[in-house]
Amino acid sequence: MNLKNRILSLAASLQLIDEGRDFHLNVNPDSNLGATKLWIDVLMRNKENVIVGMVGTGLHLDDFLQDIVDTGQQGITTLFVDLNGAIQLYRDRNYIDFATIIKPEGQKNTIDLLFDGADDKRQILDMLASLLITLAAFHLVIQLRILTPVLRLGVAVNQVSRGNFDLPPLAKPDNEIGLLAADFEEMARTLKHSRDELEHKIAERTEALHSLARVDSLTGLCNRRSLDEILEVEIQRASRQNSGFGVVWLDIDHFKAINDSLGHQTGDEILCQTARWLQVCLRPYDQPGRWGGDEFMVVLSPCDHNILRFLSERLRQTVERESANGDTPVTVSVGACLCQPGDSAKIILHKADQALYQAKARGRNTVFIANEGDQNLG
Repeated sequence: MNLKNRILSLAASLQLIDEGRDFHLNVNPDSNLGATKLWIDVLMRNKENVIVGMVGTGLHLDDFLQDIVDTGQQGITTLFVDLNGAIQLYRDRNYIDFATIIKPEGQKNTIDLLFDGADDKRQILDMLASLLITLAAFHLVIQLRILTPVLRLGVAVNQVSRGNFDLPPLAKPDNEIGLLAADFEEMARTLKHSRDELEHKIAERTEALHSLARVDSLTGLCNRRSLDEILEVEIQRASRQNSGFGVVWLDIDHFKAINDSLGHQTGDEILCQTARWLQVCLRPYDQPGRWGGDEFMVVLSPCDHNILRFLSERLRQTVERESANGDTPVTVSVGACLCQPGDSAKIILHKADQALYQAKARGRNTVFIANEGDQNLG
């Protein structure tokens, strides 16, 4: 590289740094090579964006003009200018501004040379201004009718894919995109309706399964599993509130003989009738249930000794009285206990079972309340 080219290269580097540009095009003849080249200079920066050097390369001007600039397409002219309007590349070499970097302003071949006169320049500028306005209007139309609707539709699609059907308002221009947005909204409404229906059915089915798991299918009362849960809830409540609750355990006297002599269908009818009589005797907030076979349990809360004895006796009397009006007289033996804070389910069930055993031992159709001794009725 001769001294002149080195000076030009250094000047190009300083010019790029001063102007803060990352690259520069410059056309300059190389006397050593005997050719005119298009020089492309690019600044190198490190990770901290600090300039550490410059690299460049040269392309033969004639080849570049032939392959890139002079395309030969009628009505199309390719033109490269720098920030100051100096012509860097043009199909006519006579208009190219060589060695632009070291030339002072006013001595450069600028784009003005391409206009024959002031009127031509004004017409071109007017045409460019009209073109810019047209492009701006076109961009606005594209933005309103295509880009914005597509972006909003994309947001809506993303929301629906995550299960969120609260869609933002979708732009629906009178074109294919608007039709697509309308169809998507309708699809989203249909999906939401289907999801809501499915969730409702699942909730109903879950409730039904919950009921089947906790309701005795024959009598409609709580089953043993449900009674276990009710008992546990009452144990915890009694512990928190330092209060007691009552448990009544009863079974139908001589129920096996009834089944053997009258059949299981009659036995099932008696079980259902007994369940209804229990519900009639109790308070709305008491919890009756079928423990299994011909055994029933009632959880009384709130409860004290007087309430426990009164309701236990009323249960026994109601079954005896109501069944006497039917074809098969029925009686029940009743064992009851008043549960205290700290009693476990095992202790409570044992006390109630022992009370029921005492009622049967005393001749059946009897109420026996644990821990009341001589006060028990015979």
